[in-house]
Amino acid sequence: MKKVLLLLAAVFLALGTAGGVYGAQETGLRQTIDSNLKGAMAYVMGQAPSPGIASVGGEWILIGASRSQQGLSQAYGQAYLKAARETMQRQEGVLSERKYTEYARAALGMMALSQDPENVGVYSLLEPLLDFDKTVYQGANGAAYALLALQKAEGEEYVRASERYVSYLLDDQLADGGFSLSQSKGDPDVTAMALQALALYKDRPEVKQGIERGLSFLSQAQNEGGGYTAWGDTGSSESVSQVIIALCQLGVDPADPRFMKEKGGLLENLLSYRTEEGGFRHLESQQTADLMASEQALCALTAYQRFLEGKSGLLDFSRDDGKEEPEKEEKAQQEEEKESQRGGALTEEGLKKAVLTAVSRGLFVALERI
Repeated sequence: MKKVLLLLAAVFLALGTAGGVYGAQETGLRQTIDSNLKGAMAYVMGQAPSPGIASVGGEWILIGASRSQQGLSQAYGQAYLKAARETMQRQEGVLSERKYTEYARAALGMMALSQDPENVGVYSLLEPLLDFDKTVYQGANGAAYALLALQKAEGEEYVRASERYVSYLLDDQLADGGFSLSQSKGDPDVTAMALQALALYKDRPEVKQGIERGLSFLSQAQNEGGGYTAWGDTGSSESVSQVIIALCQLGVDPADPRFMKEKGGLLENLLSYRTEEGGFRHLESQQTADLMASEQALCALTAYQRFLEGKSGLLDFSRDDGKEEPEKEEKAQQEEEKESQRGGALTEEGLKKAVLTAVSRGLFVALERI
């Protein structure tokens, strides 16, 4: 305990004169995220002025924009709703015979607009997800997005379905801690998507264990530049975006020491793909912005913005704007007081981790100004 107190004294002495500097860095980080988010939003909306049910030019724009501090224009949201209802009517509620992520993604879009995914032009986007076999035809992706889509669904059938998808994901986790569609070795994108869904159940011991294994994989798979290799030696911005979304969904700072590598972290890497028009490139080798990559970057920046504001994850619609229920807040406060009274809650390792996280969160802004 004496060693810990000495370390505390050294830390406070070092940081005592740097409080203002760190505050400025924190402000700089927020400004960096906000400005790049606005640029990405303007780019994707300019490229997709007429949104509809679509993997590109559809729900991800709605989610990224509506969940951000900037918000989504009413006209854009209404244009999507009109197109979505017309699509459901025209196709008699059938979006795909094989890709059930179509239903899940559209359901997330509806929730982002505070609409009922069970009543879209008299059709349900959730009911198809009760077909377990067809949903998991797409592997971990199918199960993950079904879980996210069903997070607010009521009724025993939906609850049972969600439980099956949780079990499926835990059973599908590979030996290296990752998730993949090939079942050979972990893939950063698929792993991040699986963690985004499992985050809704992170209080369960078995899920928590799976999440920690997944985080370990994502940290180890990261390259020295803070990103991920997609094909060959080429980096992919979407991989970085998905990991940022996953971390924020889990309540983990993207600048956590585990994700700060020799030449930078996740945010620095993502912004290296940004183009002058505000969009983001798909691969390092490309020169022009890509709409899908830009939509994912928008979602990642919104997720980070929400994290800094203390709000819920980008894809967590189970809580109201990220605010804890009063009884949970009171319980958490009581637990903190108990730990403080015991005097053994603060460890040297825990203190080091907290300090490293604080320093690394300000690292990006400091480097950017050099």
